[in-house]
Amino acid sequence: MSVASQPPKKGNQRPAGSIPASIIKAAINYLFLMAFCPPQKANDFQQAMKPYRQKLTRLAGVPEQVFFDAILPPACQYIVSFQQASRYPDEALVIDLLTAARLAAEQPDSLPTFQSQWASITALPGRAKSDNRLHRNKGCRLCTSACRYGYFSLVSEPDMTRMQSIIKEEANRLVEQRSPLAALYTFSLLHLVTLSGVKPALIRAEDLAGLSFCLLLLGMAKSRLPVPDTQLHLIQSGNQEYIRRAQSVE
Repeated sequence: MSVASQPPKKGNQRPAGSIPASIIKAAINYLFLMAFCPPQKANDFQQAMKPYRQKLTRLAGVPEQVFFDAILPPACQYIVSFQQASRYPDEALVIDLLTAARLAAEQPDSLPTFQSQWASITALPGRAKSDNRLHRNKGCRLCTSACRYGYFSLVSEPDMTRMQSIIKEEANRLVEQRSPLAALYTFSLLHLVTLSGVKPALIRAEDLAGLSFCLLLLGMAKSRLPVPDTQLHLIQSGNQEYIRRAQSVE
């Protein structure tokens, strides 16, 4: 049975408009984190994130058992809307994403199904094409994946002051000890841990690398201090080498 043929449950739904925006943002973050998780650690992820889901339902004022009925539907709508670059997201895609997310939570070994659905949505041309991305010709053209991290980089509201501090600390090291990539990865992991308490081991290497590059571009945009293309190329080259090494030991 296809994901699309398994519609989300309708009972006990609370109108999306009554869910605070901060809760919807947190639910969006949850879905991204699930997309970043190594499939072999799906059960560990769901166990680790249970307190996070409980907190969201408590703050939203809904029973814990209706998390997927009351909180996730608007989160999925916003994600699909962003990836399609449309105010009117395809409802079938929204249902597919929501149903796959529910299945992955109830049956952790179904995480690859969710991640496959996720990959299809992030590859939609509305946002995946370089010309449609957040930073277009200011770095996104160098990204080797579809637009998997752009929306998360906005919704999760990273502390760019912390990024600048970590980069400055790295710049003050001896030349032979400097590692710009290590500084970016450190910032990204701190951001994820601060956001949800997720353990670094529950983030795939390729997603850490991709997210780090995306957060760097967001930092450039906010500070209006562009990183030279030569530096961006070096960072992406280092990212790919990091991914290859990480995957070789999995």
